Amino acid sequence: MIGWSWVLLTGHWVLNAGSVGTLLAFAVGGVIIAFIGLTYAELAAAMPKAGGEHVYTLAALGPVWSFVCTWALLMAYATVCVFESVALPTAIEYLFP
Repeated sequence: MIGWSWVLLTGHWVLNAGSVGTLLAFAVGGVIIAFIGLTYAELAAAMPKAGGEHVYTLAALGPVWSFVCTWALLMAYATVCVFESVALPTAIEYLFP
């Protein structure tokens, strides 16, 4: 899941790290995300079942840890809305100064 608060915070990153630092951070982040995407591609090809992370952790760690992982991901996805809502006042401030 990729949110939108990074778009609003780019200006702060440029001020703090400079343009080269910001570009370097985006490049490093892009490489990391590419590896994560490749990992999911391999897992999906190896285990073509519905359930995503639940299926992967069930096969690797067993039912107890798969249960824990699934609930942790559910809570993480639910809290993303809260973290992303922090960027909403900034967006409104940019649009209506």
